[in-house]
Amino acid sequence: MLSRSFHKELEEIIKEGHDYLTGKYGEGVSFAARSSATAEDLPNASFAGQQETYLNVTGIDNLLKACIGAMPPFLRTGPSNTVQITA
Repeated sequence: MLSRSFHKELEEIIKEGHDYLTGKYGEGVSFAARSSATAEDLPNASFAGQQETYLNVTGIDNLLKACIGAMPPFLRTGPSNTVQITA
């Protein structure tokens, strides 16, 4: 079971992006969420998504869960001003 939380502001940004792309490309559009760190994207190499990658994610609820799953624990917040999502 995945139960984590993140800032409400971040949830709103993700929802806005989801709504924009779904409006532009239709309900069948799929998304990807991946981990990333400063050293993962170098000029001559890319290791992005090495820790967690979620592909072909459809629907806002699944996208939010994927974003939380790809996020390292230190970027997640505590109970105040957060959204709790349980998968």
